[in-house]
Amino acid sequence: MKPLVLRTLCIFTICLASQTLFAQGKPVRKGPGALTKIAKAARPKVPNRTFSFPNLEKLLVQRELRTRQALEKLSLSQPLLLPDEMPAVSVSGWPWKRDPLGPYVELPFFKRLSPEAQRNYFLAANNRAIATLWKQRTALFKALKARENDFLTQKVSEPIANPFAQMAAQIGPEIKQVMLGEIHDYIWLQPGIGTFLEALRAKYPNRKMVLATEFLPRGKKNMLSAREWMSKANPEYEALFKTATRVGIRIKGLESSYVFYHTPPQMEVPGVTPEEEVNMWSTPEGMRVRNVDWAKAIAEYRQEEPDALFIVYAGADHLDYSKLSSLARRFPREETFIGMVFPYVLDEGQIMTCDLVDEALPALNTVKYLSWPSKELRNLAGFDVRIKLPEPAKQEAK
Repeated sequence: MKPLVLRTLCIFTICLASQTLFAQGKPVRKGPGALTKIAKAARPKVPNRTFSFPNLEKLLVQRELRTRQALEKLSLSQPLLLPDEMPAVSVSGWPWKRDPLGPYVELPFFKRLSPEAQRNYFLAANNRAIATLWKQRTALFKALKARENDFLTQKVSEPIANPFAQMAAQIGPEIKQVMLGEIHDYIWLQPGIGTFLEALRAKYPNRKMVLATEFLPRGKKNMLSAREWMSKANPEYEALFKTATRVGIRIKGLESSYVFYHTPPQMEVPGVTPEEEVNMWSTPEGMRVRNVDWAKAIAEYRQEEPDALFIVYAGADHLDYSKLSSLARRFPREETFIGMVFPYVLDEGQIMTCDLVDEALPALNTVKYLSWPSKELRNLAGFDVRIKLPEPAKQEAK
């Protein structure tokens, strides 16, 4: 029963009982106690009570068990359908003692929760996201297999000498944002991405452009100091930033300062050894929360440069259109171009798979440049163009 209805019933009961309670000029002693209980029951629940630590701890265990049961019932035709992370059940080193989780911008009540309740809310949401991820991944796999012939016949797989120039050539004037995804920790991808920026500038010499990137913190007026700090942690990105500056592209950070300057806790994951701890920001819920925060940052930057072409440069999992929490899904598809740059790695004679397309259609795994004329296939694959780069041969010092 809703709190408003309960309050109305309480007032009505008091009115009816007033003559009896005060008939002798003195209230019945037991009356106020009973009425007080009714009044307390009618009070609205506040988030701190609803998401209290004991209740959420029990709820978390229940959802984790239900998630396991749901996953066991799924018919997975390929072992490669497993997601990167399993349901998380605990967090160590939770840092939210004074400040709440910054990127939870869509939950105003989150700041009112205790650190324990915040922790449990995050974990419960992550467990729900895991089950959704499994079901979606299985459905996508089946959809890709069903269109296998279309993918094989419609692919564009013979790029010119510079594939990055060819990718830039596909970006028409109607595009307002380019989503450029990478796989982290492969340094040899950086020069190609710089070439892409140069080719894009050559195509649109007079168009304003903004590079909004995961690899810099947001909200910094003096981006030079942030870049200097970043160059010490990941020097491979500094060369890219210099290229962007040289061709007249403004640089903006996307990552929340809370994420950037706090060492995030590690999540203990079933089936993963303690030596393989998973960063909470890389879990499905962590990715979703960051994408929401990034969309807000881009909207703020867009107010400064309403007519600019935004180039969003981040990890591929953030931008893959086939993912429900994708940042790309927060923008009109007809105004958004999605490009992926992946490593082409030989590991024990096998080529490393980098996306769902490679897993479902191994014949496309050896193709270094992928694109499709069909928009439907592009949305199903999760990108418009994908480029795979081999690691350059190391030159021996003379």
